[in-house]
Amino acid sequence: MKEINNPISLSGLRASAYEAGGEIASTIPGVDMFDGRRDFLVNANLSGLAVLIMLTNERRLHASGVRGIRRRVQVALIDETVNSVLGSKYVGVNMPAHLLADQYRVDFPIDYSDVNTDHSYKLTVRDECSHRILGEETLHFFDNVRCGRHVSEWFSIRGGSVVDMYGEKYRCVESVVDTYYKVRFDLELSFVETPMILPEFEVRIYSPDGRVYSRFCRPCRDEYEPDEFHLEAPFLTNRYNRGVYYAEIICMDYPVSGIVFATDYETHGGEWEDGELSCLDEYSLEAATERFHSAMGIKLAHSETHLAETDSDENVFDRLIQEFIDSQMDDDVETKCDEEPLSEGFIEQPDVEKSESAVVEPSIISQLDNLTGLSAVKEKLTVYEMVVKFNKMRLDNNLPMNPQPLHAMFLGAPGTGKTTVAKMMGAMLRKAGVLSRGHVVVKERATLLGPNYSMEETNTINAIDEAQGGILLIDEAYQLYQPNDPRDPGKFVIEALMTALADESRRDWMLILAGYQDEMTRMFEMNPGFKSRIPDSNIYLFDDFTESELMEIAERYLSRNHFSLSPKAREAMMERLADDYRFKDKSFGNARHVINLIQTEILPAMAVRVMSNEDVGPEMLSVIEPSDIPQPVNRINHSRPMIGFRA
Repeated sequence: MKEINNPISLSGLRASAYEAGGEIASTIPGVDMFDGRRDFLVNANLSGLAVLIMLTNERRLHASGVRGIRRRVQVALIDETVNSVLGSKYVGVNMPAHLLADQYRVDFPIDYSDVNTDHSYKLTVRDECSHRILGEETLHFFDNVRCGRHVSEWFSIRGGSVVDMYGEKYRCVESVVDTYYKVRFDLELSFVETPMILPEFEVRIYSPDGRVYSRFCRPCRDEYEPDEFHLEAPFLTNRYNRGVYYAEIICMDYPVSGIVFATDYETHGGEWEDGELSCLDEYSLEAATERFHSAMGIKLAHSETHLAETDSDENVFDRLIQEFIDSQMDDDVETKCDEEPLSEGFIEQPDVEKSESAVVEPSIISQLDNLTGLSAVKEKLTVYEMVVKFNKMRLDNNLPMNPQPLHAMFLGAPGTGKTTVAKMMGAMLRKAGVLSRGHVVVKERATLLGPNYSMEETNTINAIDEAQGGILLIDEAYQLYQPNDPRDPGKFVIEALMTALADESRRDWMLILAGYQDEMTRMFEMNPGFKSRIPDSNIYLFDDFTESELMEIAERYLSRNHFSLSPKAREAMMERLADDYRFKDKSFGNARHVINLIQTEILPAMAVRVMSNEDVGPEMLSVIEPSDIPQPVNRINHSRPMIGFRA
């Protein structure tokens, strides 16, 4: 019979704070009390901390006919910041041979004065027989007094969306195959006094098949907007659970924001904003579906006004009411754009008059410095940002200014950061007052043409309407220009764009045409309308990433997702990327290629290796080994053999 060195293992460690006078059973409470949170909102009524430990009988799991387990386990609550023990309890573990797992409850009496909201606390579980640490969990405590306001006012929510693997935002998606997406909420801090560690949120995703996915996570600082944060939670959509979803975020049991979206509807770029971010009073699939249809129906009705030559009196009245609501929402957006968020640790003095010059805005160049490569883009954007800020200062001082050409062309292969830079430009132009919203709407030939002919102009106008106040980015725009096919409907999209660009009354939007350099240059030269509105200074060249830059992208991506490369794995990764770079062709995906390699080859190989081991430690879950890196692909030389002989 195989001897198990570690007869018990910790399969779960959860905690729950409770108040004096609260109803708390002396036996193990329901699982709803121990929901996996690590942050607790406390007040003067704090009475104790309940801890639930779940232990697994490893002898029963890996062998048969074994005896039971008797063990003593220590559970300790430690103030990690000052390294002091607040409490320690012992648990007698007695699992019969037939029992695979069991759970035990421990209570630590603690008072409000015992905790410091600036400190980190740690729960540890140790096997007294082997002196082995079975597991640990870090906890934090928060209170409304220290943070200066109620939980519901700690954050302001700016937007919610569905995000794909490339970081693109959507209001809804049409998913026909098994696909991983993320629900994303963008937020800003509204603390009077920002805590050292931001409180975690619970992200709940209600699937149309009745399942509820819950995940606790902390806000992450945006890579390109240092004053903004976001939350992301993954979910899998497949053919069995397509439909209307509802996602909401909850902080300390207080609902903060919620969005509805669908995975069986035509894909719409952008994000849910403003009044579309409210929580449902009570979730039901019917309520979520009604809200989604109402929201999308408003947009569709607004778009369909371009299709109908006449409207009924009722439709005209509804449209005018909606346009009035939209105009009020736009005014609110402009007001919010003028208000700069407080920086971390800054306490606002309401009686002190603040000048606009005292507000320090993050520069787009300082954000670009955090991106890999893009030297040519960074150089041109430095000048562009200076001109934009210069014009704004002249306008603020009642001086005339020359209008800066707004529309641009991004030349480069896929995966070189064109969409990322567009989002940064949108944020910069919003803060400078050039654009009212700064969002980015991404379209391509297929979405602009639509399924039926004669819809090209309407679809293009709808795309421009969707991008009002922000940027319309047309990816692979050269596909709209087919000089060898005079009947190609792409020319109607180009004509609609030309008409919109010539309309002097519509200046609150920016057009970016993106695609391969040669094809885009050819289209540009053959369309004088584009040349007259996109000067050479607004043409940006996105070079392919070098071998070292591809490696930097890989390491940044792995670090952001809490993975690391062992020294030998790093050598194997460099060898693989160098080989891919050496044999790249025009379709090479640059950053996308790196991310696809990690997600579809390296991490699955790592998962198979790790799960093949009986004893899996925390380090094995995060360290990538050389065997996880696929070897360079054997390249077949297709060159034709020479005929004849050489002297």
